[in-house]
Amino acid sequence: VDRGCGGGHLSGETTLVRSGRLAVAVVGGYAFTAGLVAMIGAGLPHWGMERVEAATLGAMLGLPAYLIIILWAASSVRPWRSALVIAVAALTMILLAPMLAGA
Repeated sequence: VDRGCGGGHLSGETTLVRSGRLAVAVVGGYAFTAGLVAMIGAGLPHWGMERVEAATLGAMLGLPAYLIIILWAASSVRPWRSALVIAVAALTMILLAPMLAGA
């Protein structure tokens, strides 16, 4: 049933597909943001920044990064591609952050 919401590429999707897209956006965005914050917090002290400042900067940059990832994943024309990109990036950052912290 079209309720006059403007159509677009999302108008033919089922509720299950929309729910999956939202789940990828929220869960994947959270994992991506956690990896980003960990990378910033672990990496910047090697360039002379204090650990507390690096952790604070990472937390501050995490919020807009999470918003951007959610918006991109939720509005992507190809949801599988965005899910794959988010998963690979999140996994890479989460695995590399401890290596940076220990280096």
